Amino acid sequence: MGAPEATTIAAILRQGLAAGQHPLVTITSNSMAPLLKAGDRAMVHQVDWRSLRPGEIVVVETPGILLTHRFYGTIDGPDGPWMVLRGDRPLTYDRPVPADRLVGRVVARQRRRLISLESGAGGWLNRHLARLARLELRLLRRPAPIVADAPAEGPRPIPPAGRAARRALYLWALVVTVALRGATALREDD
Repeated sequence: MGAPEATTIAAILRQGLAAGQHPLVTITSNSMAPLLKAGDRAMVHQVDWRSLRPGEIVVVETPGILLTHRFYGTIDGPDGPWMVLRGDRPLTYDRPVPADRLVGRVVARQRRRLISLESGAGGWLNRHLARLARLELRLLRRPAPIVADAPAEGPRPIPPAGRAARRALYLWALVVTVALRGATALREDD
């Protein structure tokens, strides 16, 4: 028996969210690293797309997969609003997704323990990494306007200075993530 399709999983998740449940979904790629890595589990809450703020992490249903990326805003699409998303690691936006494909908002991450991404140290880390992702995009790339029915931006070569800057920003993100993990572990041991 094959794995369930993304549409089926999204329907089950939406049904659980509507019933007040807070499911955990497993992250399958490193496009949101270092905050969310493959194998992590993300807690999802129900949310209306109109209440999303730029920088929040969402789960959306796309053809073939559920995608967990940052929300950057909405644009007008051919049949209503479309969401603009991007992972923290790629330097390109995803193909816009119709707002009705939103499954929910990620509010916590579970690796060894559950950490809130909305408040406390985890919330600070999430906001800090969102700012780093925006800075990296602004420094290394001038994105073309996003149009709902256009293909996603194709990758452009990054000059050597840009590659060095990108490595430095990612290294900083790793340092902050590891330092925060150590600080929260020390507080829990007290």
